[in-house]
Amino acid sequence: MAEIEQQAYGTGAAAAYLGSSLETMKYWRKRWPVDNYGPRWFRMGRRVMYLKADLDAFIAAQRQETGPPQPTAPRRRRRDSLTAGRE
Repeated sequence: MAEIEQQAYGTGAAAAYLGSSLETMKYWRKRWPVDNYGPRWFRMGRRVMYLKADLDAFIAAQRQETGPPQPTAPRRRRRDSLTAGRE
């Protein structure tokens, strides 16, 4: 039998890995049955666990490619209201 090695994180470690809060992780778990949003999770006894591969897949799904920066119009300078009428 092949041995499967995957790194599993608890909620706090998964939140730190994603740069999220514990409250956000809890919110995503509540949304999961409704619209499958958030990283996949499972229970190990009473603990909620996340596989690193599932966290990476969630990050990849959220990532949006950006193109080169678009040129912007030059900004107009505001005149200081105190010196506006003194010139």
